[in-house]
Amino acid sequence: ADIALHYAVKANPHEALLAFFKDHVDGFDTASLGELIRLADQGVDLGRCSLAGPAKSDEELAFALKHDVLVNLESVGEAQRLAKIAKTAGKKARVALRINPPFELKGSGMRMGGGAKPFGIDAEQIPAMAAELDDNWLRLEGFHLYAGSQCREAAVLVEGFDKGLALMAELAAAIGFSPKIINLGGGFGIAYSPLETPLDLAAVGKGLKELLALWRPRFANAQ
Repeated sequence: ADIALHYAVKANPHEALLAFFKDHVDGFDTASLGELIRLADQGVDLGRCSLAGPAKSDEELAFALKHDVLVNLESVGEAQRLAKIAKTAGKKARVALRINPPFELKGSGMRMGGGAKPFGIDAEQIPAMAAELDDNWLRLEGFHLYAGSQCREAAVLVEGFDKGLALMAELAAAIGFSPKIINLGGGFGIAYSPLETPLDLAAVGKGLKELLALWRPRFANAQ
């Protein structure tokens, strides 16, 4: 399939759930060393996983490097720390740049883009950041852009994905880069009470199919 589904372990890290999802999703998105260890304990290939979060420790970065986890970089300082760890280990680190977009995902419970946010690198700083990555120890594989979570409006989600893809296309052109991996985040909201309308997943799927037709030529080499 053109679209890979990942499970965000922070949603619920129960071992039985992770064991079930291992055979039902394409990969896992993690936000801590503990989550990665839980996946390893379930026999998950950590090369199918990514690590995000603005406060990664050196221990987390070293573990991700050792197990070929894709690290979503969120600052220049984090990139420098990972490069140092990778050089010491004599092994290249797989990285993606997490973009803080200049727009918000309206209707989301927690907005992770637009203005000053702790998540990701401001979009206008990405070209300079990419130039800093011209380093033997960091291998840039793609982009991560996650504008908000807990959104239950399909049209809003799809619009956010479209804006994100447009921004990533612009940045990829600016730095002369063809991404192998594009992580659009999720933000799929859950109805917590009978008064809340559930997200229409079929509408999200239809919207993503249309976006793929539009953007696939621009991202020919990307998952």
